[in-house]
Amino acid sequence: MATILIVDDDVNLLLSFERNFRRSYTVLTAPSGREGLQKISDNKKIALVISDMNMPEMDGIEFLSRVKKFNPSITRIMLTGKADLNVAIQAVNEGSIFRFLTKPTTPELLERIINDGLEQNRLINSEKILLNQTLNGSLDILNEVLGLTNPVAFGRSSRIKKIVSHIMNKTDLENTWQFDLAATFCLIGYISIPQTIQEKIYKNIALDKIETELVNKTPQIAFDLIKRIPRFESIAEMILNQNKPYHQYKSAIETPVSIGSQILKMAIDLDALITSGMSSDEIKLKMINDAEHNYNPHLTVTLLDYFVDVDYYKQVSLQVSELKVGMILDQDVFSSAGALLLVKGQEITDTVLPRIINFQRYVGVLQPIRILCRPEEPNTILNG
Repeated sequence: MATILIVDDDVNLLLSFERNFRRSYTVLTAPSGREGLQKISDNKKIALVISDMNMPEMDGIEFLSRVKKFNPSITRIMLTGKADLNVAIQAVNEGSIFRFLTKPTTPELLERIINDGLEQNRLINSEKILLNQTLNGSLDILNEVLGLTNPVAFGRSSRIKKIVSHIMNKTDLENTWQFDLAATFCLIGYISIPQTIQEKIYKNIALDKIETELVNKTPQIAFDLIKRIPRFESIAEMILNQNKPYHQYKSAIETPVSIGSQILKMAIDLDALITSGMSSDEIKLKMINDAEHNYNPHLTVTLLDYFVDVDYYKQVSLQVSELKVGMILDQDVFSSAGALLLVKGQEITDTVLPRIINFQRYVGVLQPIRILCRPEEPNTILNG
């Protein structure tokens, strides 16, 4: 049975809810908004919340707004004894209320509304599964396949995605899947750039005017490709504006698209600084000095401990036969003929590993290969 939560300071009303609906749902109750939030924190199965409007300490609008922030997929229904249009508008605007009902209401009507709300919850969660598992997984595979023919661009986007994930872990931003996908495809426009130019970028060799113009067009090329995917228009816009400095946003209202673009700008620039050979202290100082002009200061602070994670890993040199999915490369990998196969910082995935093995078998790969592991893991890696 679906789990629902009823929040009301009227104890008799809570008992009535339990009697009427306990056969159809798992009913939880709370006499205040504070206790309601605690119930939501303790029970991850809650799919729908019904809240009274007029409660002491925390009214229904504030409570449901907090519910939305805590878990936006929970369906929210407001009950009130006053048919106040202004209250209804405020509740909808601040708490994204699914339904607004006035007391008294019949059990039959309320059950119908609850069932509609649970269906809404099911659709939202089904969409999440589609985006997070099916669609994201398919796009990750597509990106990796493209990376087999373009190791420089894919290696960079793989590292950029790790930086973006670090930023996400330090913030309370919602719908982070869109930022992950923007990071995954932020360099897809490089499919239009000759490999020789990409390798010049990777090796920090200065580009001439024509080469620079080609590189500057890559966000537009990526935008034109990504926007064709339904509901990916916002992701395409993030990528389009990924080189836009922060000072150009200052007078604008922050939106998920602008935040995503700012995150990409930081991650792309940080990756370039890391591969340039600068020390972590030099990079931190530069990022801080460039905040306000190039980077969002509130997001910049999330990167100050990024190098703690990076520096925690140790180097281990392995043969191709010892490599495993999930390992991180600590050097560029070349074939025996000198072709660049994979770049430093790239994760070995279940599509990348067969490529290395096949090259070793038929062409040859320069060995040993340095990989990164946690200090307690080397023996596990070598023996596992």
